[in-house]
Amino acid sequence: MSKNKKKCKSEKSGPETGFSLIDEEFGGLKKKKITIIGGRPAMGKTCLALNIALHVALKGNRVFYLSAEQDEAKMKEKLRSMISGVPSERLRNREPSDPAIRKIVRTVEMLPIIFISAADVASLREELKDFEDYGGADLVIVDDLQLIQKDPGEKGKHSSDEVLHALKKIAKKYKTPVVVLVNLSRTVEQRKDRHPRRKDLKNTGISKKNWDRAFLLYREYYYDPMAPRDSAELTGLCSGKDKKCSCKLNWNPETGVFRDECKKEE
Repeated sequence: MSKNKKKCKSEKSGPETGFSLIDEEFGGLKKKKITIIGGRPAMGKTCLALNIALHVALKGNRVFYLSAEQDEAKMKEKLRSMISGVPSERLRNREPSDPAIRKIVRTVEMLPIIFISAADVASLREELKDFEDYGGADLVIVDDLQLIQKDPGEKGKHSSDEVLHALKKIAKKYKTPVVVLVNLSRTVEQRKDRHPRRKDLKNTGISKKNWDRAFLLYREYYYDPMAPRDSAELTGLCSGKDKKCSCKLNWNPETGVFRDECKKEE
């Protein structure tokens, strides 16, 4: 991990994510700020976001997770696999009365994660408003930007940048960090070096004024079956700044768990 540039600064910190590149090198998630998790499809963005949600929730923080593709049952199944270290398929084949299974299920049900299965910002706004008098949100995750609409009642097609701007307003209004998953364009795959870059975010149609930090996820194995299957790379960027740092992650595709390889030795 590069150490030769200043950390991105912001006024208020949110919860830690469990990943040193985000928490140490970039100062963690920030209240009222937008953090992008970007990458091509099948890189593992949803799993990375769920790893962050789990880490934050296990610390007693309330997480709102808006998903346009997967419902609450599917997301909780992924969490059970992450917590137990057992692939979802094997968990489904175990008897529900098994004490170990019941304990895992209880653990997931007790997590302060509110899943919202919807494809519009309005649904997220309504949930946040309902919880405003009960401590609000410590973290909001939106999965993913290109599938979300600003409001279902508005006419016309909404650009990704308009939706991101609406999410930035939510971050400021509710004083919470908002993490947004973004699918990068196919231009990434037209290069010999397919590592995602800053310009790949620009090619999605979102402007740098609507995001503050971005973490781009890459797995070489997706393109090269001779590459290590359990390896991933996360690259961090600050909007409008030259800061760029990368970190290796360990990836378990069976359980969806990412492990940080960059933490300092105690």
